[in-house]
Amino acid sequence: MKSKANQEDAIHEDEIEKCLRFDIPSSGGKITPTVRRVRPRVDRKIKYPKAVFFIITNGSVKRFCYYGMKTVLYLYMLKKLHFEEQRATVLYHSWAGLCYFFPIFGGILADTFLGKFSTIVYLSLIYFLGNVLLSITSITNLHLPQVELSLVGLLLIAIGTGGIKPCVSSFGGDQFILPQQKDQLDKFFSFFYFAINAGSLISTFITPIFREDLKCFGEDSCFPVAFGVPAALMLVSIVVFMLGRPLYKINKPKGNIVVSVCKCIWHALKNKSKLSKSNRTKDHWLDYADDRYSEKIISDIKLLLRVLVLFVPLSVFWALFDQQGSKWTSQADRMSGDIIGTSFSIKADQMQVINPFLILAMIPLFQYFIYPIIARCGISTPLRKLATGGLLAAVAFVVSALVEFKIGETDKIVTLRIYNQVDCGFTFNSPALNGSIPPMGFMAFNKVRGSQEMNIEFIPDFGCKIFKATFDTTVTRVEGKGTAFLLSNNSQGYGTMTQIGDFDDINTSSAEPTKLRFLFNSEMQGKIITIKSNLGFGQTLKLPTGKLYTDYIVGQPTGLYNFMYDDNVTLAQDVPQERGGVYVFNIHCQGQTCESKILEAAPGWVHMLWLLPQYVIITAAEIMFSITGFEFAFTQAPVSMKSVLSACWLLTVAFGNLIVVLVAEAKFFENQAYEFLLFAGLMALDMLVFIVLAISYQYVTHHDTEEEEEEDDDKMPHQSTNTLGSTVTNND
Repeated sequence: MKSKANQEDAIHEDEIEKCLRFDIPSSGGKITPTVRRVRPRVDRKIKYPKAVFFIITNGSVKRFCYYGMKTVLYLYMLKKLHFEEQRATVLYHSWAGLCYFFPIFGGILADTFLGKFSTIVYLSLIYFLGNVLLSITSITNLHLPQVELSLVGLLLIAIGTGGIKPCVSSFGGDQFILPQQKDQLDKFFSFFYFAINAGSLISTFITPIFREDLKCFGEDSCFPVAFGVPAALMLVSIVVFMLGRPLYKINKPKGNIVVSVCKCIWHALKNKSKLSKSNRTKDHWLDYADDRYSEKIISDIKLLLRVLVLFVPLSVFWALFDQQGSKWTSQADRMSGDIIGTSFSIKADQMQVINPFLILAMIPLFQYFIYPIIARCGISTPLRKLATGGLLAAVAFVVSALVEFKIGETDKIVTLRIYNQVDCGFTFNSPALNGSIPPMGFMAFNKVRGSQEMNIEFIPDFGCKIFKATFDTTVTRVEGKGTAFLLSNNSQGYGTMTQIGDFDDINTSSAEPTKLRFLFNSEMQGKIITIKSNLGFGQTLKLPTGKLYTDYIVGQPTGLYNFMYDDNVTLAQDVPQERGGVYVFNIHCQGQTCESKILEAAPGWVHMLWLLPQYVIITAAEIMFSITGFEFAFTQAPVSMKSVLSACWLLTVAFGNLIVVLVAEAKFFENQAYEFLLFAGLMALDMLVFIVLAISYQYVTHHDTEEEEEEDDDKMPHQSTNTLGSTVTNND
């Protein structure tokens, strides 16, 4: 039984292809009606197909589901499945590669067997089941085989999302009548592109909030909700998509062009191996397929192969681009996201929202400003834009390496600190150490092998009234352990050195974002210290007696702090405490007169906003590389081969993720910064190869249309997909 849309289209075609004419004889008599076929009017106004709104909804929600789950996936592997970073990288990019490998099979399934509508429905159900399984498995309290079931869920998601990729946008294109609705079709793809990017923008921002800010099932995070919300919306999208069934125009499967191209190439190679033995040679190896395939089809495949040669180096770009979800997220996880003075904190995986946001903002900027400017510098052709985009990706990874080096500089493993409790500076001499300590300041030393005992002579600055003479003392430092000493004076004015605790651990974790301890003189023992932040956090602390220091106070939220004692003596105001920072509040009071100083024993983590430059550069690279690359493939491939180019373009993404897997398995470097530089160098070298290949490329202009293709020799089955639909396939 035909759908309502199919029935209306059949009636419409009958109306525009036939015209009822009344022939009136000149001598009078009976009027005879006759039916004559006339050429359809291309300017006839046709209603905009309402069915596409159901398709756009499906595409947008599917994008929300995919990117929402993908955004938190890498941290799920690290924090809940407890994979090492190298193994998590391998699994993450293996899964991402499968998501761009299965579109080949999804296209074959839709065009050869099920049709697009049924393929979208069935694979969406598989997609939904994968999300449900991943969400349930992430509930630790259920004691399910978490690793195994998570991998099964990810495989189902890869099959579902990969199989749908080549179908949704092209199914929307099928709803339009061409050429009458070409303008409406162009607007549909623009709106479809905007909708799916809006979906990814929202999900990339909101799912990290579900993951970190919600607490569920007795845990300090909530991955089940972060995975479950996209799963629930995926079910809603399936229902909405199926509600549009009566309105859809559904084409029957007519055979897959990708399969046919492969058959033609295989037939040519097989014939060449047979006929070359009989000395029957042809100008091109594809010409050996002319006994079964038309000259037009063979010619189209030759043009296709010319473009595919240029595709070979392009996979390296995706090896860099897709690390936004893995290595760059891991990089952000070792940085601070706190906005000082506010309660807002950027989540590590939330940084990925920058890319879709910048995409929407920068596309018009490139179209109207940047492209005209760089065209004056000679960067105007698609291949030159592609090369420029690839080089920009290399620059982005150089920047990320510089940030990684900066993160490494905040390494907090030191072996000896000496804090000065008095307002005199000191110089000191030792066989292993020498230097100076400012008044109320401190000196840190690291790099030591084995345990060391050393004698240090302290010489007070000229004019110091507190210390009567130089003094010396013995300190011990231990490799891999932090030790701290307090330099102070006794009532007789002689210098003393006191060890602060046993070992000084100044490493911080996400559960202990800051550390703070107090150093004080004997007059401050037993005093009450009041601590208040600008965000309302406050506590009081009684300084201990019998020692001149406190243990570290951990778990304080970041922000600006004020310190007072006895409710009327202000020690310090608006003191910032940043995530990852370790602070020592050094206080020396005599009566109501106090001298105090905040010492940063270990710097806070580098702020996530330092990642902005690399995200801006990689997004600019994506616009110049991804969009331009698809434009190049679309314009240079014959009409009959555009769906093949679409499939091959998706495969470059799959192979790019495979490159990341190979590099991760090779373990070239322990320092992540050097691995980033490796990828930058690989990308630059890759673009050099691409430029060499591109120099000899000659652009072609195709004048054939889809109608001409259908009138061509029927030796080869035709692709039913509307070729314009492939223009957004990679963005889905």
